[in-house]
Order: sequence, then C-alpha cells, then structure tokens
Amino acid sequence: MTRDIDIDRVLERWLADGPSVMPERFFNSTLDRIDRTPQRRLGRALTRVATMNRSILYAAAAVVLIVGVGAAILSAPSSGVKTSPQPSPSASAVAGGVKAPLPAALTSRWVGPTRTVPAISPAPERSGLILSATSLRYDVGGANQHFFSLASASVPGQLSFSLSQEGDGCHIGQIGTYLYTLTPSGRGLTLTPVSDDCAARSASIAGDWNKAACGDPTGWCLGDLDPGTHVSTFFNPFTPLTAFQFSYGKLGYTVPAGWTNTEDGTSGYILAKQGAPDGAAIYVFQTAMADSQAADCPGTPEPGVGHSAADLAAWLGTLPGLQVTPPTDATIGGLHGKTLDVGLAPTWTHTCSFSEGKATVAMFTNGLQDGQNFDWGILAGSRMRLWLLDLPDGRTMLIDVEALDQATWDALVAEATPIVQTFTLTP
Repeated sequence: MTRDIDIDRVLERWLADGPSVMPERFFNSTLDRIDRTPQRRLGRALTRVATMNRSILYAAAAVVLIVGVGAAILSAPSSGVKTSPQPSPSASAVAGGVKAPLPAALTSRWVGPTRTVPAISPAPERSGLILSATSLRYDVGGANQHFFSLASASVPGQLSFSLSQEGDGCHIGQIGTYLYTLTPSGRGLTLTPVSDDCAARSASIAGDWNKAACGDPTGWCLGDLDPGTHVSTFFNPFTPLTAFQFSYGKLGYTVPAGWTNTEDGTSGYILAKQGAPDGAAIYVFQTAMADSQAADCPGTPEPGVGHSAADLAAWLGTLPGLQVTPPTDATIGGLHGKTLDVGLAPTWTHTCSFSEGKATVAMFTNGLQDGQNFDWGILAGSRMRLWLLDLPDGRTMLIDVEALDQATWDALVAEATPIVQTFTLTP
C-alpha cells in the first residue's frame, strides 16, 4: 500500500529489544531508501507489497537498519523520549512466587482505545498491550514501552503481574491481579482489576482489547474480524500526512462474518474478504489528488485539476483510457462527495515502466514527494467502485472497492458496498 504502513512495523520490531532512541532524520532517511522502488508507482504492485509480500519488505528494511543504524544512533543527540529497556525475567520475582505461563490464547499484541495515564509523559497517543507467556508490556508505539512486568496465570481466569523495573511512579515488585475474559472467537479480551499496587499500570491495561492478528506480530491491524462493529487504530483522514496525528477510532465500520483487516496505517486502511484473491479489497486512502498523465508517469499532481471530490470525478471522465459511469452524489460517514465506477478501455495500450507491460492509467497521488507519495491507478481487466469524499480542510478522501477481474469485482462490490455504507468518520 504505502511506506507508512509497513515500515512503522519493521522499525517497531527492531526497536522492541534494541536501541531506545532513533533520530528523526535517520528514520525519514530509512523510509525514503526502502520506498524508492519502481513498483511503488503501480497500485497493484503496492497492493501486493502490502498484503502478500510483506516479508520481502521486512527483509529489505532489516538490511538497511543493520548497515546504518549503529552509527546513526551513536552520533545522534537524545530525542528526550522516555524509553525503557526490556528486563530479563527473574524466576524468583514472579507474582505470588508461583510460576504458570499465560495461556497461548493470550500471547499476542492487543490494541484498544487510547488510555489516559497521567503518570506517562508525553501522554500516550495509542495503546497496545503485549503479552508473552511470561511477561507484559504496555506499548504506546516504537520503543516507548512501559510497565514491564513478569506475568503468571496460576489461578484459572486470573492473571498476576509483578513489576520488574522502576518507572512511571511505580516500583519493582508491585503486584497487580486481574480477572480476564475472552470473547468466543478469542479476538476480544477484557482485563478487570482485582487489585494493583501500581495505579498507573491499572489505568493503562484495564478494560477492553482487540487482538492484532493481521500477519505481523508487531502490527496494529486486526486481522480476521468478528461480525460486528470495529474501529481503526492508526488511520486518521482528518489531518494531512505532513501534520499527521494518531487518533484511535477515526474510522468505524460494521462487517458480517468472513472479513479481515489487513492494513491500518497513516495513509490508508484495507478490508478484504478472508481468502480473497490478490487485489480484491476495500481500500481507503486519506488523501487523493489527480495523478499526472504525462507519458513518463512521473507520479506528480496533474496541473490544473482541483482537489475537490467533484473536480476529481469530472476529471476522471475526461481521461481517454478510462470507462467511467456518470458520477452521482454520495454521503458516507457524514462526508459528502461523488461515487462512480471505473474500468480501463479495452483499446487502451499505454504502459508505464513499472506496469509490467500491462496497459494502465494513473489516477491518484497524495501530492507528496521524496519517497512519501503513492500512485493509485488501474490495470487492464480491473474494475473499481470509487467514493470521493470532501474533507473539511479541502482535501479529498478516497474509498475504492476493487478487483483485478470483472467476475471477482461483481461479487465483491455486492458485498462491499453495504459495508462502506456503514462507515463512520469522526473528526
């Protein structure tokens, strides 16, 4: 999809047990180096990177980090961000003196609403709970983790946590005891405090959590979904990427059984049917602008095209390579705009250097450069149902229900359109 989604996870995995501070200039440089590949210009290739070949990107990121991170970190000034190294478990420090590993159903990353924890400064922007068989960590992103505790499940239905390092107003050895319940699917967890000597830990971990199980153990997307209503963790269309702010729950939606959330990032969000073919999904992008129609496919904004939903819908109708239905008014989640269906004209033959010899039309970019832009277009045979929605600051948000062949798209659009109509968007 975009670099913002994948690289954040790569860096989190590396940082979880490594150096605690990464200078912003190195972070941005790493993102830029990893993302400068020809495939990023093609929507379909970007989809494959995001959903199927994630491990390839991780490997590339690891190479870059191994080569450059030591010198960059040692030479950089402290960022002032409070971080904590992960302690080594001590068998004698387990809560209550009894060791019993946590059930396998609990050992995962869990995500939930951002907690208010006055003891943590700066205030958490997001909340993650990392449970292993013998430990707990409260994760607010990157290397910024708190309340490292040894974990035990010696009593059925109950967890005990023994703090294993000082910090955030709490002390080594302080015990917390919690009742826990799992939903029937095991995708939802509730922690109910019985007692906790560390009040800040209780404020951080008590309450409801959702399992983050989208294929990457350090990711924040949900993976397979229970039927019902869910919300995003990262995705926030209401601030531009240049001034992005994490805010839990900006996108809400309701799905039937059989759906999965494969990406949740700063630039976009993906929902797909479980087991769907490559490229068949609901894609949501926080910013869409007209992409250049120059023959060399530069990936820059097309001059002279406005940024509103109506401007973009009208412009798509002028592109010679597209077959476009007349745009109609639409309202999704309280945002107003246009909806239309798009296909590639069978006589269209233009290709780009990154389209693998297939006919293509570039359609959307986010207007950023230096490795931060995306290009979202259509290939021969593909079909799209688009919603272009006006945002309060003058940008346009894009929702795309898409598949790479007509038959798959016909089936998908019938099931996906009712889901899109459940979307809630909270400024």
